[in-house]
Amino acid sequence: MRKSKVATICTLFDHGAIRFGSFKTIASIYTPIFIDLRILVSFPKLMHQVVLLYASIVRTLHYDRLVAIPLGSLPVGTILSQIVQKPMVYVRAERKKYGTKKIIEGVFFKGEKVVLLDDVVEKGIVKKQAIHNIHKEGLQVTDVVVLVNHPRGGKEYVQRMGIRVYHWTDIAEITEVLRREERITRVQYKEVVQYIADLNATTHSR
Repeated sequence: MRKSKVATICTLFDHGAIRFGSFKTIASIYTPIFIDLRILVSFPKLMHQVVLLYASIVRTLHYDRLVAIPLGSLPVGTILSQIVQKPMVYVRAERKKYGTKKIIEGVFFKGEKVVLLDDVVEKGIVKKQAIHNIHKEGLQVTDVVVLVNHPRGGKEYVQRMGIRVYHWTDIAEITEVLRREERITRVQYKEVVQYIADLNATTHSR
């Protein structure tokens, strides 16, 4: 693994974007590790580093427009669109009941191919809803780009929809790096390793 990747993972942890403990997910399931890119707005240098990671992926793709999911990827997507010089819109979880009553904010044209941005792909619930809302507006989601892949099967779930999913790192790699760099305790490391093993066992038993 490149030293720059190790350094970035450690910096994300040091700034609180990666946390260990007991956290409830949107699917009402507890996880011992939590990724929080919302804090990046308070750290401009780290935000820029993370946006460049997204840029390294999206520059290899063919698309017309970026779509961000509030709130996790909205700041990242805004800066990313400026760096790669591609227009961006963002998709709401549900349609506004007032004003313009839009579910997608920004200018777009039906038939365009879009890349959906988010911080993490976990179970795939948020992505499924966002993709559904985007398709209803006449856009085609060809790719999803996230910073971190969570081992709950969301990546595979989205890919079964015929959409490619790209990630920069995953929970297992993050945990290995932080243990090797002595950022987390042996107990914290074992909790995540067991959590991943339990998820794999559940998946394979279906």
